[in-house]
Amino acid sequence: MALFSLFIGAVCLLYILCTNPVRGIGRFLAPDTMVMLTMVSIFSIRPLFENRFEIRTIYGIMPDEASVDAAVLVGIVFMVSFTAAVFLNRVRPRRRSELVGEAKVIERRELRITASKTALVALVAFVAYIAVLTVLSGPSVFARLAAGRSSEAGLGGVPELVMILPMAGSITAALFIISRRGLVITRREWLVLAVAPLVSVMALSQLGNRRFLIPAILIPVVAALIRKPVRVKLSHVVVAFIAFLMLAIIPMVRSAGARMKGEGLLEASWRYFQTEGLQGVLTPVFASFDTEMLDYIAIISRPLGDGIPYGFGRGTVLEFFLRPLPSGISETTPYSDAVLTSVWGGGCGTPVCPVASTAGVLYFEGGLAFVAIGAFLYGILAARLSNAWKFNQHLSTLKLTTVALASAFALVATRTNTVHAIWWALYAVLLCFAVHWFLSRPIKPTRSNFASTQPTVVRTVN
Repeated sequence: MALFSLFIGAVCLLYILCTNPVRGIGRFLAPDTMVMLTMVSIFSIRPLFENRFEIRTIYGIMPDEASVDAAVLVGIVFMVSFTAAVFLNRVRPRRRSELVGEAKVIERRELRITASKTALVALVAFVAYIAVLTVLSGPSVFARLAAGRSSEAGLGGVPELVMILPMAGSITAALFIISRRGLVITRREWLVLAVAPLVSVMALSQLGNRRFLIPAILIPVVAALIRKPVRVKLSHVVVAFIAFLMLAIIPMVRSAGARMKGEGLLEASWRYFQTEGLQGVLTPVFASFDTEMLDYIAIISRPLGDGIPYGFGRGTVLEFFLRPLPSGISETTPYSDAVLTSVWGGGCGTPVCPVASTAGVLYFEGGLAFVAIGAFLYGILAARLSNAWKFNQHLSTLKLTTVALASAFALVATRTNTVHAIWWALYAVLLCFAVHWFLSRPIKPTRSNFASTQPTVVRTVN
């Protein structure tokens, strides 16, 4: 089953890569590609590591071979259905010419943004983040976070919207970059602009997880690739590999117990790399935390439908509406917590919190039928985002920045509990709308707007 899954995953991934409308580096970061890469790593590559339980069990449990095969089948159904949706939603040559020839949209608001304002917004958001955390968790929370993740460094009770505030730097940088479509960005502007995402990454890295860190890195990168496609160069490969190594190391050194006294995240990461070497860093990606979704699904697959009832909407629709509510307001236990409790005796974080990936969330809802239907709908969304990425002449700055945000969340949304990730993406979009509104002014219609012989007015860019 593992080799068959590898074959299916390779075929699906190659098709999506080869037919992707996005060109250059963007082809590898397009949302449909990122979804399939994540699925392949979980359901096609991880099963090949048959000795993975010698490295780490799934919180004390090892699924049997039949359960693992059932989980692999979930992944196969997802990948095939997702790819079928992508195939049906690829832009055909005739439609492509229509999109390219469409008139440019009217901007409803004039965005008054500079590179300096972008850096200023990032710093203001960072200060607001510090202030709110200080009020909610006390000033000592930053020292605890710097020491690594632990029970003492928890941020329980802090709304996720607050935790996502530092992402304003990356989001504002994306707005600036996309607003400069067709215009030159000087080297000085790029240098000043770099401050904004750096502030975002530095602040979010202290949380010790990657659910917000990965999008914060990808948002300005995706925006830059939307503005101007870039061919793959050796330097890009080197930078991407270093970033991949860093993201692979973070789960191993994010806990306080994994660090030396007074050691920060960067120092602990470098020590871990020196100790484990390249192979020691890469192996856990497919045999430990990063792809544990496969074995989590395998563990649940045996009692699912009997001891653990299918969700039938409780794990998607109901959990979506319960997610933003403060704990204690609703007496309803989220379905994802109920599943965890049935096996480990507690919800997320009490004591453990494995996640199921998009495929697992759908499987827990209603079996393979739900996986096929949900993956198909997910494929439609991902393919249309890629199409919008490529054929963006008719999209305003705000709409196209929203496309960049959604694309940047594709990887995280696929590998975690997707329902929760949808809320994180919505918070980021809300933050984007707020920044755009604050930095823009309404464009007053003039007689010349309507007297033009063109079907629409060329958008205003500042």
